[in-house]
Amino acid sequence: MSEPYAKMITSSTDRTEMLNQVAITLQPNDEAFVEFFDVGKSYDMLSDRVGGMIECVHIGEGIDMWVNENFIQEQLDYNATASGIYWSVFGFNAGFILGNVVFTSSDGMGETIGLNVDQINHLKKIAFDIVGIVPDLRESYVL
Repeated sequence: MSEPYAKMITSSTDRTEMLNQVAITLQPNDEAFVEFFDVGKSYDMLSDRVGGMIECVHIGEGIDMWVNENFIQEQLDYNATASGIYWSVFGFNAGFILGNVVFTSSDGMGETIGLNVDQINHLKKIAFDIVGIVPDLRESYVL
């Protein structure tokens, strides 16, 4: 796994640039990690984080949740928080989510880009409202 905190935000200009490239990886054990990625080079990061082929689920507010396309066949661990976020959009009969998930956004051309502050806060609110927890976004990333 890459070192997601290797790039530090040092100025407001850096912060703006970084926010265009922020992803959040949420593991089944409810650990969340902020990831920085290069726009145009997201596939490898997404595939690495979910552990295989990727599938995108649009969950509203311009947020994409990336999952392992074969999570059932690969018998990945149940991800309660990701399932709660999924259910908040599609209802409780929609199934469940297994394995790591990655949250990103996309631009008008369909290019995967990073989350903005409003989207990050929306995810935190859903996680708290639906599942009763707020994923740890690590102290090294200050909004």
